Amino acid sequence: YSQTDGGEKIIEGSIRDVTLRIEREKAEREKEAALASSQAKSEFLANMSHEIRTPLNAVMGLTDLLGRTDLSEFQQQYLRKITISSKSLLAVINDILDFSKIEAGRLELEQAPFSLYDLMANVSEMFAFKADEKGLEFLLSIDENASAAVIGDSVRLGQILINLVGNAIKFTPKGEIVV
Repeated sequence: YSQTDGGEKIIEGSIRDVTLRIEREKAEREKEAALASSQAKSEFLANMSHEIRTPLNAVMGLTDLLGRTDLSEFQQQYLRKITISSKSLLAVINDILDFSKIEAGRLELEQAPFSLYDLMANVSEMFAFKADEKGLEFLLSIDENASAAVIGDSVRLGQILINLVGNAIKFTPKGEIVV
């Protein structure tokens, strides 16, 4: 602001539109907050999955030991249900842990020999009772030309099959499920 000799007041200034700069700064702050939130979530999931998995493995181990003792038929049935439920819970926990690893870019697939028949038998054990409860026929089929011994990631393949079969049972009102 200045004054001329004639006593008039003159105001001088400049105008600059900073809208784009403010929007960029806001977008950058939001991006940083989202990345920090995602990182915190991934770390939380990984920690919680580990903390839950440890006692669950103890439950599964003790269940296995109990299964080696003399039990009545009813106790054996209850023990089988505990085993199946424990395996299902472990699969969910593994899915959560894998999800956090995928988000962090740290998931690596294993390359180890395993029995396709054992893997399918495990899936059958986990879901046969649940399918029967819903009145569904549950069938597993392995092509006769397929090798029984394969190399790959049996844990991830098992997780995929467990998810697929679990959803198939959940969303199939009647009939059969064939894997």
